[in-house]
Amino acid sequence: MPDQSAISAFVAANLDREYRDAQLISQGGFRPQRWEVAECVPDWPFADYMAEIIAHDQINDESWDEPHGQYRMALVTNGRNQDEHIARYDPERICVEIEAKRRILSRHAKCAHGEGVCSGRTVGREFCDDMADLAAPYAGQPGFRPEWRNDA
Repeated sequence: MPDQSAISAFVAANLDREYRDAQLISQGGFRPQRWEVAECVPDWPFADYMAEIIAHDQINDESWDEPHGQYRMALVTNGRNQDEHIARYDPERICVEIEAKRRILSRHAKCAHGEGVCSGRTVGREFCDDMADLAAPYAGQPGFRPEWRNDA
């Protein structure tokens, strides 16, 4: 398999896995959950230093904000902004990011052969820098090849 096909298949497989993982958390809506930080109930004993992450599920085409579609997903200390970090990486956002990466992958499907849209360099190899950048987050995953590193 040429290096372009191998790196594309590797990135696509990892994106597919991440997409499945992001959707696992949802309770059955048509879209993955969206997470937000919510204030704890003021009379709760730990409200001064705890924050809660509220999950919104869109079930049966109802609004994200339907009361039965919201529930506490996590309770965390808010001293180091863990609550903001968790909410920022909610499943809905992760799925949107994965779709964007898939579009980039698709545009570069044939760049090694000069048939696709390619904005990256292909210095001494059969794939462009953009493909190496897409593979970089998965360097610790089985199947990653050292020659895919883009340390330049």
